[in-house]
Amino acid sequence: MPFIPATLIALLILVASLAHADLLPYDNDPEYDDGSYGSYPKQTFKSFDIEAPRPNVVHRSEGCNSRAYTFIAPRGKIIPATPMILDQNQQMVFASREYQNVYDFRVQQWRGKPHLTLWTGKDQVRGHGTGDYRILDSSYKEVKRVQAGNGMKGDLHEFLITEKGTALITVYHVVEVDLGSVGGPKKGYIYESIFQEMDLETDEILFQWVAREHYDFKDTYRPLGPDGTKQKPWDWFHINSIEKDPKGNFLISARYTHSLTYIDGESTKPIWILGGKRNEFTDLSDGKATNFAGQHDARWHNGYQVITLFDNAGDYDKQFADESRGIRLRMDFKEMNVKLEVEYKTPQPRFAASQASMQVLPSGNVLLGYGFNGFFAEFAHDGKLLCEVHFEAASAFTSGDIQSYRTSKKPWIGKPQNPPDAVFEKGVVYVSWNGATEVYQWMLQALDPSWGEAGYRAVDTVVKDGFETAIPCDEANVWERYVRVVALNRNGTELGMSKKLDIDYTDMTRLEKTWSNTRDYSTNVFTVVIILFLVLIAVFYFWRRMNTSGTARVRGIRVGSVSESLGSMGDAMREKGILGGLLSAASRGRRSSSGLNGRGKYTTVSNGEA
Repeated sequence: MPFIPATLIALLILVASLAHADLLPYDNDPEYDDGSYGSYPKQTFKSFDIEAPRPNVVHRSEGCNSRAYTFIAPRGKIIPATPMILDQNQQMVFASREYQNVYDFRVQQWRGKPHLTLWTGKDQVRGHGTGDYRILDSSYKEVKRVQAGNGMKGDLHEFLITEKGTALITVYHVVEVDLGSVGGPKKGYIYESIFQEMDLETDEILFQWVAREHYDFKDTYRPLGPDGTKQKPWDWFHINSIEKDPKGNFLISARYTHSLTYIDGESTKPIWILGGKRNEFTDLSDGKATNFAGQHDARWHNGYQVITLFDNAGDYDKQFADESRGIRLRMDFKEMNVKLEVEYKTPQPRFAASQASMQVLPSGNVLLGYGFNGFFAEFAHDGKLLCEVHFEAASAFTSGDIQSYRTSKKPWIGKPQNPPDAVFEKGVVYVSWNGATEVYQWMLQALDPSWGEAGYRAVDTVVKDGFETAIPCDEANVWERYVRVVALNRNGTELGMSKKLDIDYTDMTRLEKTWSNTRDYSTNVFTVVIILFLVLIAVFYFWRRMNTSGTARVRGIRVGSVSESLGSMGDAMREKGILGGLLSAASRGRRSSSGLNGRGKYTTVSNGEA
């Protein structure tokens, strides 16, 4: 009977626990990261048909809190591509399954307003893709579709909108070339790395740059191997980021040459090259400023005197260092020197074989997304880790099960055009509004048909908590036939309302409602009897242990069983009703001695393998 004390304590927080329709993120749970809950622990909802990740917050700090949202696009071997927005509690705010594949999902300014942008298309093209770019407004409506110019297909790596309203895009185009200089055939084939600048109003191509016109095949670190045929073109350069400065020049990153190139916006010629075989800078940090490899997301900062990038430290074929890192480089263009100012690493070394991102936030914090691995981390300016969030089990890192090309953090106001989604089930109304960021409270309203549409009365108002909120709705508080749910902001202003729901009770039994849905525990005689019965058994249990084994043994009761039951009890009772929840928690408690974590076995959390 070791489960009874933990079960009794869990009853004390039952009311608060049942207030959540969402499952809260895990709190530095080792069983999450060892894969006990699967590669991608997730949850589903009653009111909206989509799966959301249930992350593991490994490190947390108040220093990460802001009004910004986190933008990811999880995809991989076991999940479909899903652009997604998370709030600062790592709970889902928005998700969509409308796109075939999604990369580079983020907020950008266009026409003076924030918009969402993304790439979608075919990504099974040896590390790049063929598709187009989408721009969405604050209602999540697509307002523009952008395609590459000159008869080419847009690549997934970059779609950056400049302050002047142009777009910088990457292109991978198959061309026939002579590969004799690297031991290949005279008639060989490569993926040519190209970038274009396009006017978003006219779709005119303003600038185009081709890597082969300025780099030699011998500059790459990627061997030709069996590639170079028409069926398997050689990806030798691999452009993955572009940025334009006020001078009209461009900074680009190339993964397979391990280099950054600063390009003249008029002549297209390189002004200088940092890193790789053609490095032109003296490294003042014993090689640590120029030894990056397979890097991504190179960006200007501090008046174009500082460059940041994510140093992958290698790729699938070769690893040049033990771990990936973010780095901040101080440039001296007069003396042609470079110095490593700060590097950003997680306490547990992590290697991202592909993808990844680095963003400097307005606070000075730095956000790293680990691309091929399903997690992101936020650091203070000086490199101290503040927060680390996993949406994939650490044991599955490098497997490709869960990936997100980039991770970014930006303020966002979402105002979806569609109404909130609500369903009535067994005495509870479940409500959500995919993408709505301004909802603070939900008001449940009831209507008697004889009153007409103007006769709605307010039944209850609850604070929104997570993506989906559960509101009790049975004969104890609603006697009318119909209900709806109204979304309110912090000022009490109405934002939208759900469709009318028919809550005819004739299909429900009083017993089912009492066990599964009633929150007024003081009037629920059955519940009171159960609790009193457990209290008596618990008292007897403690008395027996203290008289047979001494107080030392009582102190030896495994504390972990208490914390496990606290979470599992609330989850189980929401899913199975009061009686079922008690029995479920009891069963989990009996298994606790074998190392099972009851909270992780909640049936809503998928093992990620289905």
